[in-house]
Amino acid sequence: MDKQEIEHKLEQTIKNRATICKGFTEEIGNLQEQLAEAEKPKLRHGDFGVEKCKECTYPRLITNPASVTGLTVSNEYGEIPPGNKITTVFGNIFDLLKEWSEDLEKFEVAGDCGVLNGAITSNNKDLWLKISSGSTVFTLEQIEEIWHKLGREIATLKRKQS
Repeated sequence: MDKQEIEHKLEQTIKNRATICKGFTEEIGNLQEQLAEAEKPKLRHGDFGVEKCKECTYPRLITNPASVTGLTVSNEYGEIPPGNKITTVFGNIFDLLKEWSEDLEKFEVAGDCGVLNGAITSNNKDLWLKISSGSTVFTLEQIEEIWHKLGREIATLKRKQS
């Protein structure tokens, strides 16, 4: 092979490599976009949570997940701009309303080295809470369970008092 053929082959190899690298770069970008989309929470009508931006956090309530529209709300600083996404979902208002409509007189949640017991007192005015050991650790899932059960007991107490 003479010098001209080698230079031509080198040129072709560089072009081919650039084309291949561009293809890989595009594929990596597409996969990253797909991953970001897959990580977004699947929203339902009534989901609520927050949209976290670089400079602030906005409360959100999803009113139409098909077009992903959110309710515009205001706070002590004025109107919060309308938004269409939730970066952290806290729950669904309709699930909570359904859950809170069902009476709950007492509950129990086991932690790592103790059990939390909760019950409505006999006078229907107070809520009794006790941890079987001096203290215990609860996971986020257990804390959410406690939060939901306390919400049900509070709603039960309010119904009994009205």
